Amino acid sequence: MIGAILAKQQTGTFQSALLSASMDNVTRTGTQQTAPRVLVRFAPDARVSDITAFLDAHQAAITGSAAGMYRVQFGDKPMSRQEMAALITRLQNEKIIQLAASAQ
Repeated sequence: MIGAILAKQQTGTFQSALLSASMDNVTRTGTQQTAPRVLVRFAPDARVSDITAFLDAHQAAITGSAAGMYRVQFGDKPMSRQEMAALITRLQNEKIIQLAASAQ
């Protein structure tokens, strides 16, 4: 009887492990193992045709959005940290981009 009472009082909880994607997909050599993703906010006056042309020119695709920010994937090949920094700098200089930051 004591065993039955103790068994009922012991409640276990289950938690799953979650791996953060922030830096876990970067190797020791500084190269990402996945295609680069950047958070982008387009300028308020950017037209759909401008955004489409931008995406086509950069071989990019919008993969998600929230609160006016778009997650954009550029190509399908990994980039080094230096290449990623250069990409973000180029994006920040684009006329239709208001804000660009790494989404990795």
